[in-house]
Parts: sequence; C-alpha cells; structure tokens
Amino acid sequence: MSFKGRILIQASRAKFIENMRIESVAESVHELSVTELQSKLDMLENHWNMFDALHLKLLTAKDNEEVLDHAYVKEEVYDKCLGMYSAARTTFMGLIKGLDESIDLSESFRRPSVTSQSAQVTHRQLPKISLPTFSGNFSEWTPYKDLFLSMVVGNPALSTVEKFHYLLTSLTGEAKQLISTLPVTHDSFMPAWNTLLARYDNERLLISTQLEKLFSAPKVINRSAREYNALLNSVAEALNALESLGRPVKQWDDMLVHL
Repeated sequence: MSFKGRILIQASRAKFIENMRIESVAESVHELSVTELQSKLDMLENHWNMFDALHLKLLTAKDNEEVLDHAYVKEEVYDKCLGMYSAARTTFMGLIKGLDESIDLSESFRRPSVTSQSAQVTHRQLPKISLPTFSGNFSEWTPYKDLFLSMVVGNPALSTVEKFHYLLTSLTGEAKQLISTLPVTHDSFMPAWNTLLARYDNERLLISTQLEKLFSAPKVINRSAREYNALLNSVAEALNALESLGRPVKQWDDMLVHL
C-alpha cells in the first residue's frame, strides 16, 4: 500500500476515535444499555489497536523520511488520538461499571426465595449454548449461519445494536474484517449480515468446498481402527454437508463434475 493510502487509513481511524470520544460525553450515552456500551468500547479498542499497529509500521519503514516530514508527525496526530482514545475508553468503562452495579443492586431485591429457586433448579441447570464463531472458512459457514439465525437474528428480545454486537464478537479473521469499519448503530446490523451472506452464502463455493474436503479425506496407511474412523468421519461429514445443501449424494453427478 502506498504511503498516501496508509495516511488516509490513519486519518479515517483517528476520525472514528474522535467521534467515539464525542459520543462518550453526549447526553444520549446515558440511555444506552450495558451491551450497547460494551459494543462501542469493543469498536473503540479495535480501531485503536489497528491505528497503533499501522503507526508503528509507518515510523519503522525503510522510507520513513516522508512520514517524518508529513503533517501526521508534525501535528502530533498520534498523541492527540491517544488522548481521545484514553478519555473515551475511561468514560465508557465508567458507565458500564455504574450500570453493572445498578443491575446487581436491583437483582438483589428481586432474588427469588429458596423455595422458588428449588422449583426452578431444573431449568437453570440446562447446559448453556455457546455463541457460534466463524473465521471465513467456507466449510464452517452453514452450521454457523443456522445457529446464529436461531440464537440471535430470530431473537425478538434483542435490539439491532445488540445483534450487531453479537455478530462482531462471533467473527474472527477475514470474516470480521469485512464488517469492521461499520459503526455500532441501529442501522448497521442488516448491512453487515447481508455482506456476510453475499460473501459466504454462495452455493457453488460451498458445494466445491465440501467436495474438496471429500476427495482430500485422510488416507488409510496402517489400516488401523483409528485411521478407518477418521476416514469414515471425514466422508460422512462432507456427505452430510452436501445433503444439507440440497445436493443428491446418492448419485455421482457433483463428484464427477468435480473430478
């Protein structure tokens, strides 16, 4: 990437951090829930980490003479951005702590009696379903999408901001980069979700991924039970995935085309 391009990226991230600092002291911030505040804090941390990393690359590059003579350094953009980041982070963390303490106090007054707790113990002991994660691997997309749709997208109790927060926290790697520049607002969830659908909900690529997995199943060399189990599990997983995509696994059409 060119020097000018990197400076533009730094300017964009610095502007985002500045906006977060402004939001942190606005009157409307007191109307946000803990989840919404945590979303903003996570986005702030993410942008600062990227800003800090690129700043170090700019200063340690072999051709850093250009950056040293640039307004980016002369006007101390990094130091100003660090100040805004620190102030916004401190404010958001204070607001979150205040709400957490308020919720804990409120819960203490609503805590059920021992008899009520005993009556509900069966429900509380049900295993917790963890939020799915997705890194951008096509073979993981379908199970991730189905579980996320069930747990988050179809949950009427969640606001769109909360859904966007859960989406961000469930993504890593390439998938997270696709939507990392979107602001944490009510309007961002559907564009972010549609971006992921457009990129990964591609039937042709999903089928190709499973076929590749099928034909690269582990080889049986020593003819041990472990090797046979690994082969059977790999083949069954790929065939089940193809069947869930609506492909005819009892015929060989897709396999022959792949070959």
